[in-house]
Amino acid sequence: MRGALDFKVKDCPVCAVMKNKRPKKPTAVLIEEKRQWKPWEKVFSDSSGKFRVMSLQGNRYYSVFVCARSGRKLYFAHKKKSHYPMVYLKFLARIGRFPKLLVSDQAGEILSKAMGSRLAAQGTHIDPVPKDEHSKIGSAERAIDEIDRMVAASLLDTNIPKCYWDIVGEHCTLLNAVTQSCPTDHGITIYEAETGLIPDLDALPPLGCFGVRYLSKLDRKDFKLSPKNQAGVFLGFATFRNGTSETAPLRISTQCQKMSTPTLDQPNVSSTRLIAWLQLRS
Repeated sequence: MRGALDFKVKDCPVCAVMKNKRPKKPTAVLIEEKRQWKPWEKVFSDSSGKFRVMSLQGNRYYSVFVCARSGRKLYFAHKKKSHYPMVYLKFLARIGRFPKLLVSDQAGEILSKAMGSRLAAQGTHIDPVPKDEHSKIGSAERAIDEIDRMVAASLLDTNIPKCYWDIVGEHCTLLNAVTQSCPTDHGITIYEAETGLIPDLDALPPLGCFGVRYLSKLDRKDFKLSPKNQAGVFLGFATFRNGTSETAPLRISTQCQKMSTPTLDQPNVSSTRLIAWLQLRS
């Protein structure tokens, strides 16, 4: 029809109100912008839970902290969601500094008055993302998704009981650091970007393998008949009971049926401040 108006559907106010169309997600952050931050100056944080299976240590949640520059992930399991302030203090003790920017969701345990006062006193600015814009903390949510998939696959492959998901989860963050490339330098791994050392993958024993731990004479039930060492299953490198026990050097054997198989000494993981832990057999 000659002289008719050029009307499009997108200009219809009724369609604009009634059709639910999600806006486009923002593009990925440029590498140059990530390199402006020093390690652990900008941190992404998120929590996951509640787990139906309570861990052996009584944990049902875990929180993850991701460095915006190196991509390093730190994993902390805790019993209640309200324990996040204490988890944050453990995170500060691990990295040895105060972040300048903490990006998280609008969880109540993070936006509480006590937590806000503590962050303000430490010179940390908190940036809570809006409810429907979780893409801004995509690093933390992607880290949780990767850890969950790695833990589920590891438990299924090794037949480790599910009550040790927190031990295996922290070990998976170490595996992620030594195998994944750094987001600001794809030529090196996350572990190398953080420590300056090339990771020795051969020093990491497989989960579920046979291992022995030195046993002192006073801990033996029978001086004559008790074994010289304690036998068990290797569950991973993780913090157990705040690092107050199970710190003795381990010897790992990948073949349970061959007791004469050469063993490996515990790899040096002092730079990651993790403690090797064995679940001992009864």
